[in-house]
Amino acid sequence: MADIIETRELELELDMPKGGAWSWFFQRFSGAILLILVLLHLLFVRILEDSNFLGLKGKFLGLKGGAEISLIAERLAKTGYLAVDLILVIFVIYHALNGLRMILNDMFDSESVQRIISIVLLVLGILIVIFGGYVLFVIPTIST
Repeated sequence: MADIIETRELELELDMPKGGAWSWFFQRFSGAILLILVLLHLLFVRILEDSNFLGLKGKFLGLKGGAEISLIAERLAKTGYLAVDLILVIFVIYHALNGLRMILNDMFDSESVQRIISIVLLVLGILIVIFGGYVLFVIPTIST
């Protein structure tokens, strides 16, 4: 009976993700949210506004489709687009850097090295999100 309990405890230890249960959970959660956000982004930018989609000529949202800076600025001037894109940037950066942190944690067993990796990636993520947010807020002010 003791062997069964020890075997089960070993199985539980092996099943536990090295980065922690919350990190593992939020990695899956952010992946699901990213799927939804990317589909929303594609729906708004490439389908509902695409001038050639089903011959509707962008009649859904009253904007022209395309990737020119003036059209992107026009889109980002609308709060809905800006919010979806900003949330998309935040989730992409979190998902990417948390995945990288998990991989690096598997490579390095030292807790001090793992802590340094986590801090460096956290600072890097914050800087990238600030820069990405800045770009999203500046693009609508560009006039071409």
